[in-house]
Amino acid sequence: MLEEHGPQIGRLLKVVRDQASGLMSKRSAPEMIAQRYAMPVEDAKTWFTATRWNVDGRMDPLVIASVTEALHRCGLLDAALDAGTCSTRLLHAW
Repeated sequence: MLEEHGPQIGRLLKVVRDQASGLMSKRSAPEMIAQRYAMPVEDAKTWFTATRWNVDGRMDPLVIASVTEALHRCGLLDAALDAGTCSTRLLHAW
């Protein structure tokens, strides 16, 4: 998938990161989130201040390896795809 659609995925990720960056800079974001997900504004504020979005596209290889290993242990990642390979493919696709 990455090899075949890399440029399109890269553009999509840029749009997502740009939108996340815009959301993070809005003063009204917690209220928007509370309304969208039918949650108390205070809960949305707590969540919003504790959440950091990846807006620059950088990924920590150790985090990627940890996640891919956990997915593999849960049976959600093909056994043929080891964490190192997945990390390398993700980190170098963009």
